[in-house]
Amino acid sequence: MQDLALDYEPHWQRIPVYMPEAEKPTSKAAALPSGQTAPQASTSFPNSSVRERDEMGNSVSPIASVGKPRKTFPESPRKPSSPGKPIAGTASAAGDFPGDLFNRLPIPIWGGSNSWVLGPQHTATGTVIFANDTHMRYSQPSPWFEAYLEYPGFRLYGYFMAGFPFALLGNNGFCAWGMTMCPMDDMDFFVERVNPRDSTQVWAVDHWESMQVREEIIRIKGKKPDTLQVRLTRHGPVINEVFPFIGEMEPQPVSVWWTLFQFPNRGLEAGYLLNHSRGLADTRRAAALIHAPGVNLMYGDREGNIAWWVAARLIRRPPGVRSKMFLDGASGKEDPRGFYDFSANPRAENPPWGYVFSANNQPDNPDGLLYPGYFAPENRARRIVQLLGRGKKWTVESMKRMSTDVTSAVFPELAQTILAALNTHPVLHRSDLHRQTAEILRRWDGDHQVDDLGPTVFYKLIYHVVHGAMGDELGEEPFRRILRTHLIKKTIPKLLVNEQSPWWDDVTTDSLETREEIFAAAFNRTVEELREQLGDDPREWKWGRVHTVEHPHPLGKRKPLDRLFNVGPFSVMGGEEVINPSGFVLTGEGRYRAVYGPATRIILDLGNPEHGVTINPTGESGVVVSPHYDDQAEMYNRGEFRPQLMSREELQSAGARRLVLRP
Repeated sequence: MQDLALDYEPHWQRIPVYMPEAEKPTSKAAALPSGQTAPQASTSFPNSSVRERDEMGNSVSPIASVGKPRKTFPESPRKPSSPGKPIAGTASAAGDFPGDLFNRLPIPIWGGSNSWVLGPQHTATGTVIFANDTHMRYSQPSPWFEAYLEYPGFRLYGYFMAGFPFALLGNNGFCAWGMTMCPMDDMDFFVERVNPRDSTQVWAVDHWESMQVREEIIRIKGKKPDTLQVRLTRHGPVINEVFPFIGEMEPQPVSVWWTLFQFPNRGLEAGYLLNHSRGLADTRRAAALIHAPGVNLMYGDREGNIAWWVAARLIRRPPGVRSKMFLDGASGKEDPRGFYDFSANPRAENPPWGYVFSANNQPDNPDGLLYPGYFAPENRARRIVQLLGRGKKWTVESMKRMSTDVTSAVFPELAQTILAALNTHPVLHRSDLHRQTAEILRRWDGDHQVDDLGPTVFYKLIYHVVHGAMGDELGEEPFRRILRTHLIKKTIPKLLVNEQSPWWDDVTTDSLETREEIFAAAFNRTVEELREQLGDDPREWKWGRVHTVEHPHPLGKRKPLDRLFNVGPFSVMGGEEVINPSGFVLTGEGRYRAVYGPATRIILDLGNPEHGVTINPTGESGVVVSPHYDDQAEMYNRGEFRPQLMSREELQSAGARRLVLRP
């Protein structure tokens, strides 16, 4: 776990992980029906012998990890029908990348989150304090609908999503629960082998098997219905026709095997158990019912218990399977072998260090065996542990400050790496403005307040460094796409410290460029572009001038309806991979339009559950003429909170209005 082997880790969440003995591969040849021959063995992906592995031990895309070829090397075309191709990072401009499709959906996507739960020994009140903020794509109306429900023997303050009848986050007066995403790798892509004599059949271990075919009719207003023919193999649906770039990469059918489709959905049972939980055992049972997508389930109660579970069914794959690559769908050798029991999942119940947390980071275990996944970089986890490890006694008020913290513990180190490499380079002294810009970076402590100067310089500089290193090999469109992944976020710190990386060479020139040259060109371009964009006075290069947020309504995509339905834009604090993120896609234009951030913030002292605090990014109502359509937006931007109202007296004194529903 290279990029999470952190020196700040006094109390990492270490848990026993059950790893059954690996199944031995069989050497017995499968009998084939008369007259049929087995498909030829798959050829490996080019450069597979030098492919690097990520922190989960899986082979990763050559775009981010494999040393780039020198200009003197002849091009070696990839074989189009070979399993072992990277799943992400190689989409062409012609095809729809999955992220592009998600961005066009008029619904918020849950992509991250933070949560931490402090045991009594870490709080001033001697009771559990619970915190959760879910990171989702900004939208209007807000993703969460808050409701307080009460009837004899039951009370609940919950956060609901449209279409699901139970609170996914909330408290029932005795305990509180919350979630963050746990992006375990729960999906495999299999390259099938088509029968050359019958295109409706694929090879299945030792015989040809017919694909199932069904038609999906998609009705479109004002147009003729669109008919989609869905082909299914034993692994799942074939996706070549849905994602054209896959068809360009692989002419053979590529089918998707997903954990979500392997079990009946027991989400309603889990939701009921969470909402009515009376202790650790109930909540643990609820966690065991969740199979996909994976979440980190966080817990605290009035009796002083705290806990964290990875709630997901974890796949047992054969040894050596590279689950992030296209797999061989014909032989059966790379098919899943089943699932681990829930008892094997990462967890921590009342750990001796007295707190649990999750920031979508890779769960650790003492055996060094890590489950593959698409986990977030270390940044937020590192900052959370840094703050919680200070030995202070926490209160709700100090938790508010932590929940809205926008200081990166990682980015100043990257800035210093660049400055150290340029220490004797004349670019730092080319003009007074160059010297002042270098000093801004040198003094930056990682904070992302609207008046800070450091982030304005840093993100512009990082873009030009990475573009200078990779843009010549990848081309503009693939480079743009890879900037939208966690892969590049994890790659940048490793790239900057590797002076010998072949990425530094510009393949469009005859000379061999160095890291120092790329850094110097990027720094100079940063200064010149900021001068043109924001003026000659670097004191005016404030973060709030270039970092904004707007909460888009589906109807707001059409002007001038955006001015009526959208909320914002606002200048906001925050940035990439800080505790209180307001994240964006890194671009070269120097404008950072936030697309995701906390969809709610919750802080609750379980010793006084009626007085929790929270905030919504815009407002509780989705009705544009309602006074509650956007009445929380400014508070949210300032990092403020409002009370969770859980008593009749508070609701009445707050001026609550009554809505009577008559049958």
